[in-house]
Amino acid sequence: EIMPSLVGSEMCIRDRDDLIYAMRTGVKPDGDVFGGSMGEVVSDATRFWSDQDLDAIATYIMSDNIMYPAASEKEDALVYD
Repeated sequence: EIMPSLVGSEMCIRDRDDLIYAMRTGVKPDGDVFGGSMGEVVSDATRFWSDQDLDAIATYIMSDNIMYPAASEKEDALVYD
């Protein structure tokens, strides 16, 4: 399964607050819900995290410090079985 990025146009998550809400509820800003593996992550884990934990991970994910794979590498880098 190819895992899409949590941020950007595909997920409609544009800022830290959008990401925190989505990780807490499983609902994206456009009203759609996470499905598949990400839905399981929310239902089994992130919905139980503290506000401080959600804020910390969202701040990190939205930071410029993360190295994303180049577009040509995405399929190989983000394929999970």
